[in-house]
Amino acid sequence: MQNQSFNKPVSIEFGRIGQIWNIGSAREAAERMLDERWPGHGPTDNRARRALLEALEGKADAAKARAAFRAAAKAAGILVER
Repeated sequence: MQNQSFNKPVSIEFGRIGQIWNIGSAREAAERMLDERWPGHGPTDNRARRALLEALEGKADAAKARAAFRAAAKAAGILVER
């Protein structure tokens, strides 16, 4: 498995209120999405998980995985836009 780094981290508020995570790779993003505390469970999440897995397998680039993860975080209401 490859750890595809993102060109720019995706910031999310995850876990405790006010706790900001700066997610910088497909592996980190996948770990957060597999955490039982991840608030989303819809089609946007499914697309993100698939894109992250493809990036980890070397079948897709990090930019696609980052965009899908960012969309899932936004849909879940945890994206921190700076």
